[in-house]
Amino acid sequence: MNSPSEPRRNRAGFTLLETLLSLGLAGAVLILVYAGFSRALDLPERVRGAYYRTELARSLIEEAIVTYPDVEREGQIEDQWTWSIHVEEHPPIEPTRFDRDFQLLTIEAAVADTARPAQVTRLSVTVFRRRPG
Repeated sequence: MNSPSEPRRNRAGFTLLETLLSLGLAGAVLILVYAGFSRALDLPERVRGAYYRTELARSLIEEAIVTYPDVEREGQIEDQWTWSIHVEEHPPIEPTRFDRDFQLLTIEAAVADTARPAQVTRLSVTVFRRRPG
């Protein structure tokens, strides 16, 4: 018979501390796995939003090239997208006879999702085009 001062040699099962530590470790691993999967599941939506913002910015720049805007404009489309366009004319480096017929412009378009205002797509293009009129 074992006396109270002798250690027990036949242990069956786990102690409460071992069980709690293993449950805590399993919970931490499951939280990390869930965070990874939730970001992966959200990725297609973020990519689709970036694609739509880029295409909208591209079409705004194309429209600005054709319609000759001289001022900044901004607006909203279907309560989902906000956009702005900025046109800047560059002065000629060396004046030539073409300066009165042509102009060098930088056109910048910015498009943001109203649900996620931190996600902004900016596109810029420099064009040489005939002056209006």
